Amino acid sequence: MANSVNTNQSALVALQSLNNTIGQLNKVQKRVTTGYKVADSVDDGAAFAVAQSLRSDKGAIDAVNSQLNIAKGATAVFSNAATNVSDALMRARETLTKLADQNLNTDMRTKYNNDFTALK
Repeated sequence: MANSVNTNQSALVALQSLNNTIGQLNKVQKRVTTGYKVADSVDDGAAFAVAQSLRSDKGAIDAVNSQLNIAKGATAVFSNAATNVSDALMRARETLTKLADQNLNTDMRTKYNNDFTALK
C-alpha cells in the first residue's frame, strides 16, 4: 500500500489544511449566528469575561434609559397639566375682574358667574 492516506505526505497536509479550514469555518459560523466576536469562553476566556461584563452594563443602561423615557413622558404630562391649570386661573382672574365692574347688568353678571362656576 504505497499510496495509502497514512503514507501519502500530500494527503496528510491536505487533510490538516481541511481540518484547519473547517475549524475556522465553525468559528466564523458561531460568530455569525450569535452576533458576537467572542461567543463563549472557549474562544477567549478573558475577552469573554469582559464581553459578558459589557453586556451586563449595556442591559443596565438600557433599563435606566427605559425609566428615563417614562420619567420624560410623565414630565411632559405634568407640564401640560400645569399649563392648563395656569390658563384656567388666568381666565378665572379675567372673569372675576369683569364681575368686579359695578356697571354690569343682571344678565351679564349671571353670564360671568356661570363662566366662573364652569372654570372652577
